[in-house]
Amino acid sequence: MFKIFLNLVAMLVGVAFIGLTYFYWVTPAGALPPQMPGFIDKAVEPSMVHAIGALSVGLAAFFFTWMVSGTSKKKFKLPPEDLTTPEELKL
Repeated sequence: MFKIFLNLVAMLVGVAFIGLTYFYWVTPAGALPPQMPGFIDKAVEPSMVHAIGALSVGLAAFFFTWMVSGTSKKKFKLPPEDLTTPEELKL
């Protein structure tokens, strides 16, 4: 149950940061709300550093979700019984 909750939270964080990446990419730094990081008064260029940072955090959250959602039990195959044992290899 905890694993499902963790996946859900990581996916929501990933989607939020990818959306924030788009917002940083298309909005000039001067048009950002003043309390947001990357706000520069009267700037006309987008804040690319913050857009790249938000993109990397979003992709890291998706990668984390992908890794956590994998199977946790390793399935090992037993070797065939006709293999020689170490005792038989002694000279």
